Amino acid sequence: MVHATAIAEIVIRRPIEMVRAQFLDLQHHMANDVHPEIEIVNHERDGDSWLYTQGSRVFGRMRRNRVRLGPMDTGSVRLAFLHGPDQGTAQVVTFEALGGEATQVRSTTTIPLRGLMSLLRAFVENQATKVSARALMQDRSDLERYGYPRAAKATR
Repeated sequence: MVHATAIAEIVIRRPIEMVRAQFLDLQHHMANDVHPEIEIVNHERDGDSWLYTQGSRVFGRMRRNRVRLGPMDTGSVRLAFLHGPDQGTAQVVTFEALGGEATQVRSTTTIPLRGLMSLLRAFVENQATKVSARALMQDRSDLERYGYPRAAKATR
C-alpha cells in the first residue's frame, strides 16, 4: 500500500512538560476551542488515553473518524485513526527540550492511500502538511498566550 507522509515542526516557548501535557489534554482542547475547525464528540477516557470521534471538513464535506489519543513510552504522543474514512492514519508528535523554556515539536502523519488516491500522493502530503502546521500554530498560540493549564474563569 502507498502511504503519504506529512511532517510539520514548530518551536513553542514553553517547557516540554507543559507542552506535552497540553497535547494530551483533550478536555482542555474542547473547552478552549484550541482547534476551532475540529469537532470532538463522544469522548471517553480509556486508561491514560482518550477515545473520541473527530469531525473535520475536507473540501466542504464533513469527515468523521474514531480516534485514540495517548502517550507513547518514548514521551511522544500518538493519534491513531481507528475507524472512518481516514482509518489507518497515524500521527506521532515528538517533543525536544531546547533549553530554558522552549520546546521543539514535530508532527509526523502517515496516511494510507487506497485506490486512485495513491496517484495523488504529493497533493495529499502537501495538504496534510498544511493542516498539521496550522494545528501546531494553534497549539503554540494557546500555550504562549494563555499557558497551561488555563486559570479558572471568574464568575459573577
